[in-house]
Amino acid sequence: PYRDYVLRSGKLSDSYTAAVFLFGFIEIATTVASFFLGTTIPGYIAFVFVGLFFILLFYYYIYNAERKNRKITASYGYFMKKAPVTRFVLVFSVIYYITISYPILSLYFAQDTPVIISTAVFILLFVLVFSNPWSRVSKREVSSIKNEALLNRLRIAADSSGMKFISPGVFPGMKMKVANAFCTGLLHPRVYISDYLMDNLNDDQILSVLLHEYGHARYHHVLKLTVPIMAIYLFILLATIYTYLHPDNFFVQNFIVLFIFLQYPIFFYKRWLELRADQFAAKLTGADNVSKTLAKITMMNLVLPNRGSFTHPSLESRQQSLAKLERKGKVPS
Repeated sequence: PYRDYVLRSGKLSDSYTAAVFLFGFIEIATTVASFFLGTTIPGYIAFVFVGLFFILLFYYYIYNAERKNRKITASYGYFMKKAPVTRFVLVFSVIYYITISYPILSLYFAQDTPVIISTAVFILLFVLVFSNPWSRVSKREVSSIKNEALLNRLRIAADSSGMKFISPGVFPGMKMKVANAFCTGLLHPRVYISDYLMDNLNDDQILSVLLHEYGHARYHHVLKLTVPIMAIYLFILLATIYTYLHPDNFFVQNFIVLFIFLQYPIFFYKRWLELRADQFAAKLTGADNVSKTLAKITMMNLVLPNRGSFTHPSLESRQQSLAKLERKGKVPS
């Protein structure tokens, strides 16, 4: 079983890497298409459809990889609607198409208006995605946990950590085999866990997962992550407007580019927040329980143990962090 897991997780990881390159090719293809089609309205419309075609191709590539390797039963349409990558693609596409349409929009608006519009739209979408507790799941689909013994353990853990009890919501993830939980909401955090994860973990492991998300809520991680990102893009928006009003100020123009690159350390900050949430859960349920739970979820999601993401450390890194905390006596075993 472990050999099969390693082989399938490797194939899935390679498929996602190829899909990222495919998505990058979307930018090139749409840009080239817009160049050859010209800056007329029909040309711009055609250029948008070229981009949409490659986006659908990107989704189909990922969908096939998930269907073959993770054996998901969801339809292609359901996958497009529910896949976590949807929010990224939608936000990125809106920004990209508005910005790349500069030649068209500049015919009707001020010179830097497309950049201002795209940045403003991004900020608006970013706030909606991270502040709305129903942004990832439909309110009609959310149910409550029926296991009273588990809820009582969660209440006791919340009280002992000095935080208010948050009733977790359960969202459907069977068709997509979503082994995930998350915390959302800027000022009033909410915690959600998939029914697929609930059905495949025991009570101790479920408690570990929920307390990890409680850690995000306890320390207001969503708010702490959103504020610096919003500040960066708000600065870019204001600096763009200033540059439009003072076109000879090259210092501001160069500083905008530098400021854009400052968003990348936020990825490392997000990884650190995940380790903090792990520590919170380990203090209440033990490092060994959290470590084993992370290992099981990693296998369920077909993620290689040494492979992290932009937002999450690898399983090996998280287990090493927990072991270090245990040796220092900061968390129980």
